[in-house]
Amino acid sequence: MLRGVRLKDANLNHALLSGADLRGGVMADKIQGATIGNEVTDLTNCLLDYATATLANMSGADLRGASMIGADLSGAILFGANITGANLSHADLRDANLKNVRLGDAVFVGSDLRGTKLGNSKGRGAMFIGARLEGAELDGADSDGWQVRDTIPIVAPEAIAGSTRSALDAHAKWIRSGGSEGARAELRGSDLSYYDLSGLDLSGADLSGARLIGARLRDIRAVLATLAGANLTAADLRGADLTGTQLGGAVLRGADLTGARVGAVRIRGSSGADSGRDRRTSMVEADLKHADLTGVDLSQCVLEA
Repeated sequence: MLRGVRLKDANLNHALLSGADLRGGVMADKIQGATIGNEVTDLTNCLLDYATATLANMSGADLRGASMIGADLSGAILFGANITGANLSHADLRDANLKNVRLGDAVFVGSDLRGTKLGNSKGRGAMFIGARLEGAELDGADSDGWQVRDTIPIVAPEAIAGSTRSALDAHAKWIRSGGSEGARAELRGSDLSYYDLSGLDLSGADLSGARLIGARLRDIRAVLATLAGANLTAADLRGADLTGTQLGGAVLRGADLTGARVGAVRIRGSSGADSGRDRRTSMVEADLKHADLTGVDLSQCVLEA
């Protein structure tokens, strides 16, 4: 935990700070962001995914190329900071101060910028796709060069190709045949972000460590599937069957799990014989910040190791 830490003039180039708690910290340049000084906090190419930096003072910080996916920067002060090429997809930037920032080629896919101050920000190529900009202050911002779209493009089922298509087809055959044909899907570490997999039966599939950011997984059947360490930020899991699913260490920030089914499922051997054991949905150390859990009975899940 780094809450309230002072990192002024620090060099944290390429540092790994995923999930760090930087609330109220000070990372301002030596003149508190009035202009960009010669000595600034160097966070270039730093990994700050899912970090918490609410109300942090990051005025003038050098964040070029930093990854801040899913970071909580609500109310933070980034006056005069350089976020050129940074990835702030699905970040919470509500009421943050981004005045005078340099944001060329920065990525704000699915980010929440309601009430954010973006006055006099400069830089072309910034992507605001599926971002919320209601109430944002844009006076003097160089917005003509921004890419702004209301919705995030989704990979439709018929557009899924290559090894992913082959794995899904083989898995469907494996499910239909009771395991006698096809093969269980092994999609560990795969990038399936923004894929539409709605309604598929992924029971028993191995998706550990997969990236499923913004994926459409509505009404999927993922009984006994492994999603440990998977990134499901902002995924649509409404009505999903997650009984016996392993979600330990998964990131579910902002995901919609409304009506998802969780709980125990009986384990059977390869012959179909009852093993006498149950396997419950596991959410040990899962990140559920801002997730919609309406109708989900977490008492039926394993929450502690």
